[in-house]
Amino acid sequence: MFFQASDAETFLNHQDFHGKDAPTDYRLKAATNVSATFNPRELRIRRPPGASMPWAGADPEWTRIAEFGDAEVGAYELGRLGPTRFRVVRLVVREDFRGLGIGRWLLRHAIGTAESCGAREIEAPANATFFEQQGFRPEADVLRLTLTPE
Repeated sequence: MFFQASDAETFLNHQDFHGKDAPTDYRLKAATNVSATFNPRELRIRRPPGASMPWAGADPEWTRIAEFGDAEVGAYELGRLGPTRFRVVRLVVREDFRGLGIGRWLLRHAIGTAESCGAREIEAPANATFFEQQGFRPEADVLRLTLTPE
């Protein structure tokens, strides 16, 4: 299992990935010069290999992990609610990689994945300010992003 946590909230403060300690030799260990050494385009976003899911119950079809070098730095899971409706089930970034734009990059990847599968609406948890900052709007008990075909 990618995360040794039962849910995303526990993961947010979790330092143990894939049963091993977080790597210490990645280029981001110092907060200084991060912008000079990191570009979100350097992330590799892919499906988890085999049965290695980031959390219990993750859907292998809609789950993606982000890697930077050898470090697994974040993940997201989408859920399909209907032919044109999706939901961001989880989106997490490892604590020591936050503030670098990885969450925005993962969300944009998730939106692109959903849109390529016919999404016109994407929902997110209503209590997540992050999604509002990315253009999701409150509607009933969720945040919603409406996609307009070009």
